[in-house]
Amino acid sequence: MNDVKFNVFSGGTVTIDHARCMKCATKVCVEVCQTVGNGFILGLNEDGLPHLIVDEQQVARGACVEDMGCLLACQIKGENAIIFDLYMPEYEQALKELEEKPVYMRSLREN
Repeated sequence: MNDVKFNVFSGGTVTIDHARCMKCATKVCVEVCQTVGNGFILGLNEDGLPHLIVDEQQVARGACVEDMGCLLACQIKGENAIIFDLYMPEYEQALKELEEKPVYMRSLREN
């Protein structure tokens, strides 16, 4: 079984874990993606699993709006099968320059 992995305009990637999708009854990621105003890039393949319905080059040029609606829907009503790996060098640099770590980066002993 092949996962779906594709590049997005921001320079990051999106991966959909088909092993998890097989356990999903809702396939809510596709429903959210096909909502007016979203990218409309996901559909279901012959096995009932999410796949790209547009060319990967179109997705990399911005067909995926990167709103993370599919990710959130999958976490709430699906099987947590979607991973967004977005490249954000400014954010990483800002974290390095902080005098104190953000709460989510601290260990329990530090709090």
